[in-house]
Amino acid sequence: MATSEEILRDVEKTLGVVPTFIRELEHDSVALEHSWELVKKFILGESLIPAKYRELMGIAVAAAVHCRFCVTFHSGVAKLFGATEEEIKEAAFLAKHTVGWSAFVDGRLADIGQLEKELAKMAEHMSK
Repeated sequence: MATSEEILRDVEKTLGVVPTFIRELEHDSVALEHSWELVKKFILGESLIPAKYRELMGIAVAAAVHCRFCVTFHSGVAKLFGATEEEIKEAAFLAKHTVGWSAFVDGRLADIGQLEKELAKMAEHMSK
C-alpha cells in the first residue's frame, strides 16, 4: 500500500501537476490510490474502448448529469486523444437527445418488453 505522498508524486510525474480534485483525496490514501489507479487505466491507459471514445462518453454522461467540471475535464482529455470540436458537440447532442427521450418514455412508463420485441424486428429488418 502506497502512502498518499507517494501516490501524489506519481500523479505529478505522470501529469506534470496534481489536479486539485485528486489532491483533495490525500487524507485517505486508500481512496486516493484506488481513484488514481482508475484514472491511469480508464483515462490515460488502454482498455477495451479507445481513449477518445471513452472521453466522448464521459462528455455525454457529464452533460447529462449537468457537471460542468466533468464536461470541462473530459473535453480537455478528449482533445488530447484527438477528438474534434465537432465530435465533442455531437457527444453533447447525443446526451441531450438521450435524456430527452428517456424523460418521455419513463414519463409514459413505456413497456420495456414491447421495446425488446420491436428491437428484434428492427435488427432483423436492418440486417437484410
